[in-house]
Amino acid sequence: MSPRKQIPPPKDAPPITAVTLREMADRIYGIESTIDSQQSNTTATSKGLGATVQNLSGTVADLESRYATVSNGTFSVGTGAIPADSTFREYGAVMSVQIKSPGPHKQVVVWFGASEISMDSKTVGSALIGEVSFKFSTQPTYGSYIARIYLTGDTRMGIPVMSQRAFNLAEGTFTITAVTRAWNATGSDPTNSVTFNQPYLRAEVVGEG
Repeated sequence: MSPRKQIPPPKDAPPITAVTLREMADRIYGIESTIDSQQSNTTATSKGLGATVQNLSGTVADLESRYATVSNGTFSVGTGAIPADSTFREYGAVMSVQIKSPGPHKQVVVWFGASEISMDSKTVGSALIGEVSFKFSTQPTYGSYIARIYLTGDTRMGIPVMSQRAFNLAEGTFTITAVTRAWNATGSDPTNSVTFNQPYLRAEVVGEG
């Protein structure tokens, strides 16, 4: 039987270096330390992302609560015959919004009106009013803030109305309500009427800061 052929190592092979058990243990310990550090960084990153998501959720909720809120009234509100006694009367459902003011460094702007107020004054000498009016919950009555049409004589007309008011309010949550109202002058035709189409109320926080 011929002897086994010995294959010499390649000439460019690096020199064989002996590694002691202690050196091997140190290397393993170093790898474990690196893995632990990476796990700690991953955990910290996950916590940071969780906090960021919570902050974003809070920001979205805050924007939803204070930056824009809208209430649409009944699609069409008809008064029918209005008593001719120079008295404002409310018709249809009350529109209501809540707005959170961050403070007087920003403004709360209120838009209100209707896509059309249709007026029907039937006789000469009649005087008729149709309006959308809003107030803050702390105010006792409507009439301070209005979007109004005033009509006299034997006339029928319909036009869109819109108005807006801006307020610098203290920090806090405010309730705003709006109604559609009509008024028929004393001595006018008692069958005069008003129709409010698509009344609306909108409040929004605007401004820098």
